[in-house]
Amino acid sequence: MASVLQRFAVRLYNRKEIHPAFRLIGCRSFLSESYGQSSKVTDLMSPSHNQPELALQCLRIDQCHEKNYPVTSLMLDRVFRSIKNHQHVESMRYYLHKYRHSDNGYYLHDWIQYVFTDKCLKHSLDTLFEILKSKPQYGVFPHYTICNLVLDKLLKENNFEDAMQVVHEIFVLEHLEHKTTQTLVLKAITMYWEQNQQEGSKLPAFEDILTKRNIAGCIYCIGEYMSNPSLKILGSAILGSIEKEHGMDAVFQNPWGPLLWTEEYLQKACGLLQEINEPISQECVDILVKCIGEDNEMSTHVLEIVEKCKEKNLVMDTGLNLKDISNKLLEDLKLFEETDQKNLDTEVSGWLEERETMYQVEEELVEKKTKERLNLQKMEEIEIQAHDDAVSKLGYWFKSRKPDDVLFKEEKEKFIHLQKDYMDGCMSELELIEAFREKQNIEKDPIILMS
Repeated sequence: MASVLQRFAVRLYNRKEIHPAFRLIGCRSFLSESYGQSSKVTDLMSPSHNQPELALQCLRIDQCHEKNYPVTSLMLDRVFRSIKNHQHVESMRYYLHKYRHSDNGYYLHDWIQYVFTDKCLKHSLDTLFEILKSKPQYGVFPHYTICNLVLDKLLKENNFEDAMQVVHEIFVLEHLEHKTTQTLVLKAITMYWEQNQQEGSKLPAFEDILTKRNIAGCIYCIGEYMSNPSLKILGSAILGSIEKEHGMDAVFQNPWGPLLWTEEYLQKACGLLQEINEPISQECVDILVKCIGEDNEMSTHVLEIVEKCKEKNLVMDTGLNLKDISNKLLEDLKLFEETDQKNLDTEVSGWLEERETMYQVEEELVEKKTKERLNLQKMEEIEIQAHDDAVSKLGYWFKSRKPDDVLFKEEKEKFIHLQKDYMDGCMSELELIEAFREKQNIEKDPIILMS
């Protein structure tokens, strides 16, 4: 019955035969199925035609590890693009962690991270959560589109506990400047707010200080991006209550996130209230007063400011509270999605060009290294033949070469690609990047070494 009524409301909304106050019933609360999907994204995720099977690629990487040969990011890219199920995703954690703690592990391209996190989203969301909890150990920092898709999936499943964990990651990764992300985060916060709010209480019963800090930080940052005084005052007030009860260390738990190191958040909220020149919600005023608590001097000062604001009709009961702002953003969710999709396609186009060039560079370097190795082998053969001829001609049989004698030992130890068992593609990631820069005529940024 509910779905029938909702479809009826949508038809009325489209025909403009419903009062504006009730049109929100017909608006979309979550992302569409096409969000984050396009032909360019499909090209990014699809393996190349001449790419070997996943098992062979993994075996090749295992052999590199056994021989202590460097594994490059492009090897991981080929492996990640071959992922097809949950078991594949779970096994990739080993290779990702191994790469992160190798000499090459200081750089993982954005498009490789996107491919892997998208595969996790489709096949093993639990694996993605485990990696997010240990981001420095894996070197994976999800794109905001992936964060949006994960949060959207959890909200649709009414999984509020994991949804708030994603909100925390979004806050720490500083993805809140995107409108779609703001919409989903506020949606998650309002759902959490309603679920945990006790009767007669202005604030919900937060699970812990970290959750409270994350929610307050998100509200404040979104308020900054939207230039919304109600959200800024609300977020500052809750952060100020954490600061008052637990100190600044509780506000800036590791990692700090996008908040500035500025003390006196309650005073900041009072200052914002005093400077407003546009309407704010009664909700944020009530919460500010509650967060101030027993500080009589500050409380008296705030009440005086509130009275002046009410005289100017700058305090409203409805239309500007947290839920109203969330619902207003939801009305424009379709437009936000379209903007995100355009930006993502533009970004993916750049990634595809970069990846194609990187593979060209890899092929050229492999060809160059193969020629060097073959030339060294020829030199070695000539050296052995000359030595044997000299021994045979002069009769110095005691000078015969022993089986374990190694020619050009220093060169082979210094350059792994000169060794006979070298595997094509093993090289320094820095060498790949430098060759890519030369091919693209990209000037190097100055490097400042800190002693």
